[in-house]
Amino acid sequence: MRIALGAGLLVMFLVNDGNGRGPTSIPLRFDGLLQPAVTLELGIPVEGRLDGVFVKRGDRIDPGDVIARLDCSVDRASLRVAEAKATGDAAELTAGVNVELYADKVEQVTLLFTKGIASQEEMTEAVTNFRLAELELKQAQQTREVARLEAARVRAQLEQRQIVSRVSGVVVECHLSEGELVTGAKASVARVAVLDPLRVELIVSSDYFGKIAPGTKGRVTIPGFDFGSVDATVSIVDRVIDASSGTLGIQLEVANPDHRIPAGVECTVEFEESR
Repeated sequence: MRIALGAGLLVMFLVNDGNGRGPTSIPLRFDGLLQPAVTLELGIPVEGRLDGVFVKRGDRIDPGDVIARLDCSVDRASLRVAEAKATGDAAELTAGVNVELYADKVEQVTLLFTKGIASQEEMTEAVTNFRLAELELKQAQQTREVARLEAARVRAQLEQRQIVSRVSGVVVECHLSEGELVTGAKASVARVAVLDPLRVELIVSSDYFGKIAPGTKGRVTIPGFDFGSVDATVSIVDRVIDASSGTLGIQLEVANPDHRIPAGVECTVEFEESR
């Protein structure tokens, strides 16, 4: 959004420091617009019926807050089954006991075979049973590991069926309510604005290219609000000048940890230019 220059830029004049040393600095003042750092559309990547929307317009949210959740009854049941299989160790313990039993049997038959008491057929049978018991133990272990992976997969599906905030911000609008369907065309549930930091957008004459740089400090005043002035820091200076208007864009950041400064309002930004 382009902000007109005429009303925002004060006429420049020299200021004498009172000691006859001539000019010291000149204030540069521009009109700007305070905007959220970013505005996010929060949605759910799968379709389903909303089981609950836990925020409303104007609510402040923090990382980890659950914004909305789909009906998860089927997935929760699947998770309980997978967790039961993953924690159940009866088959694995039974297979382990069989391995120990057949290992002892192989040892006994081997001793008898060396003394000529046991036959080759008995020896072969004992070794075969031992190997089958080892395979059963391995299969039981693999089955349990598959159950663990299945439980992890269902947990991931459950996470996809809810919106958990990753930012601190304010709910601007809720698009859907409890009981409504989330579909591909209606995947966004709420819009959230991040208000810390706020950003100030300025449009200035290209004459200031190189004079205002990232890191430059300024003071922001909001007419009509009793905030006084607050510090701001230039974060972006466009490297491409608009040829038709002879202007370039500048962005500043304003710390707003308590969200006391609103977004969407006009403001005045003042810099000090040394002369």
